[in-house]
Amino acid sequence: MCTYKERNQGFSDLISAILDEDCQDCFPLLPDKVRVLFLGKYKDHAVLARGNVWIPESKISKKFATILGEEVY
Repeated sequence: MCTYKERNQGFSDLISAILDEDCQDCFPLLPDKVRVLFLGKYKDHAVLARGNVWIPESKISKKFATILGEEVY
């Protein structure tokens, strides 16, 4: 399993791609992937930023809520 110790430039690029309205259909299982990005864990394994939680700023949080829907988010 690949693990990443920090959230660097590639992370920012990925978030930008997910939030791009034209690319949202490009990501199957998007809610599951966003959960990993936010929690840094997959099946109780630290896979991103040593398993630390990422709390996005409110502007980005609102975009995720819009994309995923309030119920899923």
